[in-house]
Amino acid sequence: DAMSREGDANTDAQNLLLQQGAVHLLHTLACVPYKSIGSGGLGIPLWAIRKRGLLDTFLKTCKLAFRLLKQMCRQNGAIKVVLADFIPDMSPLLGGELKIANTMREVYDDNRELLYAVTDELVQDLVNLMKGNRYPRFMEFLFVFCECHDDPIPANQNRIARLLFVENNHILLPVSVGTQDIMIGEVMVGMLGDCDELMLKDTSMLSEEQLQFRFYIESLKCMRALCLGRNTKCVDILLMSAERLGV
Repeated sequence: DAMSREGDANTDAQNLLLQQGAVHLLHTLACVPYKSIGSGGLGIPLWAIRKRGLLDTFLKTCKLAFRLLKQMCRQNGAIKVVLADFIPDMSPLLGGELKIANTMREVYDDNRELLYAVTDELVQDLVNLMKGNRYPRFMEFLFVFCECHDDPIPANQNRIARLLFVENNHILLPVSVGTQDIMIGEVMVGMLGDCDELMLKDTSMLSEEQLQFRFYIESLKCMRALCLGRNTKCVDILLMSAERLGV
């Protein structure tokens, strides 16, 4: 499945696609139709595409384009630099049907220039998206901001701790431990099956209950990222959420 297959990055294939202009072509294919005419786009509304019966095909094509961009910049700093220029076009699509958070996360991962330019607004946008849907990909995106090549970024750690764990901690799923099972939110962990397998599956293949479990695990990973470098300010904030999260 092209949407879930990972494997090791093939640098030669990535650079070949870059040299052939694939990055700009994919950007044009996936982003330009959404942009207004005044900002260099085509200004095509989705209703017009839907009216022609092409919406499903169009969305599938865009998802594959963003998926390929994600794979092209994995562990490839040169392509991350190129894709960084397209972040303003990608950001408005974050909460849509294209799952662009996965692509943007890869662009930000270990990209020093972008990571040190993270703002409260970007973090707040991701937090707001989680208010509506606790999708694991939004939480995964957040903790990428916390470090660059294993070096912690305290400014980002602090803003995530404040905006999520202080001002919006209701987003975090509560955990309770009973005599028979562990409850995450309203989900009984014992009913989920092989939890290790759930962490490897593409989220499109998971049930609502399984997604909640993944979201909880990604929340714990985010807590770990906030503590990197012995950030005592974040540690103090997280201790206030520890009981709620069952840690």
